[in-house]
Amino acid sequence: MIATFGDFIDGARKHLDIATRHAHADLGHAVSAETFQAGRRLTRALARCAQDFANANEIAAQLRHASDLLGRWQPSPAAGRHPVPLHLSAAATAWGAAGDLLATHLPLLDSGPRSDWVAVLADRQAHDQLLTAIIDHAQTVSAILKRTALAHAVDIQAACHLLDSLQRPDSPVRNSPTTIRGVPLNHTVAPPPQIWQVPRPPTELRAGITTSAEALRALCHRESESGPWEWQRTALACSIITHISARILTHLTHRASDLADLKSDVSKALRRSTDGMEQAHAGWKAVRRAWQGYLAPRPANLSLRQQHLTQMTVGLGRLLYANPLWTPASQDAAPFKTLDAIAPTLADMVPLVQATLHAFEALTVVARRDRRDVTQAIKRSRLLTTEAAGVLTDYKELNRPTVRTSWALSEAALLAADGAERPALWQDINLLELRRHPTTFTRRAALQRVSTREHMEWLATRTAVSETWPAIPTRSTHSGSTSASPSPRGTQLRHGESNTAR
Repeated sequence: MIATFGDFIDGARKHLDIATRHAHADLGHAVSAETFQAGRRLTRALARCAQDFANANEIAAQLRHASDLLGRWQPSPAAGRHPVPLHLSAAATAWGAAGDLLATHLPLLDSGPRSDWVAVLADRQAHDQLLTAIIDHAQTVSAILKRTALAHAVDIQAACHLLDSLQRPDSPVRNSPTTIRGVPLNHTVAPPPQIWQVPRPPTELRAGITTSAEALRALCHRESESGPWEWQRTALACSIITHISARILTHLTHRASDLADLKSDVSKALRRSTDGMEQAHAGWKAVRRAWQGYLAPRPANLSLRQQHLTQMTVGLGRLLYANPLWTPASQDAAPFKTLDAIAPTLADMVPLVQATLHAFEALTVVARRDRRDVTQAIKRSRLLTTEAAGVLTDYKELNRPTVRTSWALSEAALLAADGAERPALWQDINLLELRRHPTTFTRRAALQRVSTREHMEWLATRTAVSETWPAIPTRSTHSGSTSASPSPRGTQLRHGESNTAR
């Protein structure tokens, strides 16, 4: 499991709580001095996070000043084993690690961002949440300092005043997703486990899809294998993934109609999702065909990207097809699972829609990276200019349905979820929304983004199905225009068609 920023600040909070319980006015001078040194380390770590990741220079300056005041006391290493300085030091280490984690996403020198989590770090709400945590912990340090034998010293009183007077964000942190907590360590992408040779439960299949989706996004910010054969294989895999995803969404639409109503909000959102996914499938299919037009066959050399695309393909396929050992190979063709096997209830649709959303968002990032690489390759190679310039048009088409499809998938998941599950689900959806690249949005979608986010946040807090959204009169204003019902062809595919018809 990958560590997140929230893991480290939770650890720091636990250490501060323990230190607080052991702090009392009769702490000896030696323990007090060591406590000040531990407080100096912690306030210095807090200052770094305030300045480097929240653009709060004034708060960082106050914290550094307090740190300097605490640093005037000579340490007493022999007293370092007392619970108060010991746990203050541990909290300082935790905040230092938290800052190091955030730094793994920022550019190095003149390079670009090392992940798409930089968009989350740039969000105003994330800044406010970070500052709130910094100030809460700093003022806990102040409370501990006041309970030492040397609390009357002028330097300590001045340091406590600085910590107590830290100004909280102007806009209070609402009961909205705590985005900063979910930022993970930007770690080295590892190959996925080998394609499973034994049946796996749906929970494990979905987890593998999400893990590979994150790996694909991370790889798009690093140097990796590139060239026409890699681009063509990527397009092939993505066309299969979007084809399977469209079939899954078609089945969920029919199942929602059985469980609820064809005209229900969740059915409408699923139909929009299906239409958008089918457009994405057509786009990837066009890219694949464009590359196939002049590439000579050669033995496959599976890159790290191709391994994760394969993992995602197999995971989605085994969620759809009745063969628990399904692969895209024709010999593994199988009928679809029955509708009640795929989703016994509306709530059972949520993790499947969520996994499909993660896969779809990852393919959007892949498409943007490949379009950039193809553009650069065309500029460098006259031969490629002549033969592959038309592929860029196909890559541009891939971006057209992406945002509205993601919004429809997110809305379907929120509508199908039980009330208790919606806040956590909205946390996940909100992070995906923040990480989305600005070029993904059309001008119209960019204008609708704020109202769409507000609508989905409202859905996350809705408890009764009968409640209505008061601020936006029609669904089309925030999730895209309502499309026609899925083509009947979607329910009449021959068994195994997805293995060969892409």
